[in-house]
Amino acid sequence: MTARVTATFDRPTGNPWRHAAGLLGERWLSVMLERPPGTPMYFTARTADGRAVGTLGYWIEDPDAYAAFNWYDLVWNSDKVFLGFPTAGPGPARASAFPTLSLVQPGYDCNADGDQDLLPKLVEGIVEWSRERGAATVSALYAHGPLASALVDRGFRGYRSAERALLTDPSGWPDNLTRNGRKQVAADLRLLAAAGVRVGPEPVEELAPQILPLRRALVARHGGYVTPDADRRTLDRLLAAFGPTNLRAFAARSADGTLVGFSLFTVDELAGWSSFWVGTGASADRAHFACLFYAPVLAARSASVSTLDFGLGLDPAKSRRGCVGFPRTVYVLPIAENDLLTPSNHPLSVQPCDSCEHASSEPN
Repeated sequence: MTARVTATFDRPTGNPWRHAAGLLGERWLSVMLERPPGTPMYFTARTADGRAVGTLGYWIEDPDAYAAFNWYDLVWNSDKVFLGFPTAGPGPARASAFPTLSLVQPGYDCNADGDQDLLPKLVEGIVEWSRERGAATVSALYAHGPLASALVDRGFRGYRSAERALLTDPSGWPDNLTRNGRKQVAADLRLLAAAGVRVGPEPVEELAPQILPLRRALVARHGGYVTPDADRRTLDRLLAAFGPTNLRAFAARSADGTLVGFSLFTVDELAGWSSFWVGTGASADRAHFACLFYAPVLAARSASVSTLDFGLGLDPAKSRRGCVGFPRTVYVLPIAENDLLTPSNHPLSVQPCDSCEHASSEPN
């Protein structure tokens, strides 16, 4: 079987990109393509009879690029990015790992859309493209499923980085929670009602102008910073790309109508609903969980949605409310002759099959 692999700066118009879903979908990338550092590149493997598979990567030259999209930090300084994994350092010289071609999608995931049988051809083409351009390494960040298997087969070494939190059975919620989970949900809703707080869906076009201060307040409480202009541009792009039909908004309001919390979800026919933004005022934990979990899950149950994606990171709060963690793994292949870049005794090193342990049950 012969397949031609191409790399383009612009999104291809043919298969598999025409019908790609989720984080490889056209709507999502029109909003978030520039979020990771580096130069985005679309890679496609295509046969003469029209079969195709594709994925997205970023050419990154800056060794100090943002840690969550920087394979060196994910492997050697993992405590900088996601809690719960040991720090391996000190690692090899940081500069020796760059430039790199990192396969990743905005939203902290790495998948390929199209004919999965062509993945070995796609991966080989990506490695050769990177070698020709002088890359020190090729990496895949937060990879899983058949793509992860193809990377392992090509000699990439895997390092566990995080878990993605998915709620995969809204139809049984909250009865399918643990006893403690059901008690937590009931207590939260009871106390919110006693305080006069109402939580439920609202038209996104009416809620959108009100949410940015709460969004920035939440980011600031977690030690981050975002400018009002940057948030406004992102929100405008989101509304233009998805529109009211493909967005769901939920709000928590006090007795006098003041907005005390909100959440925004994107809607994809194949991928389900994905949390995009959430925001709450200070001391509004119960409103936070009501906006992020309770109201959206009940709405998804009514709409027969099969999956809600709550993003990267699985903590006890998400688990208690029904989320399951699906492993996401960083894969690295040195192009330069430097074995220190991918040590087999690294504390995050995983067995070749670990990355796909939930592949059969994870929603597409």
